[in-house]
Amino acid sequence: MLANIRHERFAQAIARGRAASTAYIEAGYAARGRSAEVASSRLLRNVEVAARLEELAAKLETASIADAEEIQRFFTSVMRGQLPDGTVLTEDHVTKDGVTVEVRVAFKDRVKAGELLGRARGLFSSTGADAEGELLAIAQALANPVGGRAPPN
Repeated sequence: MLANIRHERFAQAIARGRAASTAYIEAGYAARGRSAEVASSRLLRNVEVAARLEELAAKLETASIADAEEIQRFFTSVMRGQLPDGTVLTEDHVTKDGVTVEVRVAFKDRVKAGELLGRARGLFSSTGADAEGELLAIAQALANPVGGRAPPN
């Protein structure tokens, strides 16, 4: 936290996505004409404010990305059938026009996202052909949870 409370408010507003001039005014500074734009630009170059903005950005990034434990919990819940196939989640997104729309996320897309996150985090330790075999085994186990094999024809 910055010692200057207005600097802290400014950094917090910037971290929330406010424009610099808007953040400057929200932080409690008085501005006339284009002075908010000029002063906010100068404040962005302040070493302490810039460091605080980097700190806030790092916290935001860390909180928004699934960690290895969360990915493993997800795969475990899928494997145990706690999230049966066909489960659909909805998320609200705001379009450029400011309209909120509901986006349906299919279960298979969540599984693929979890797989990609797991790969990116190195949860699948095998490489090359071994990795393909391991991923194929995981996919088969998810598709056919009884012993990981397809039922007899």
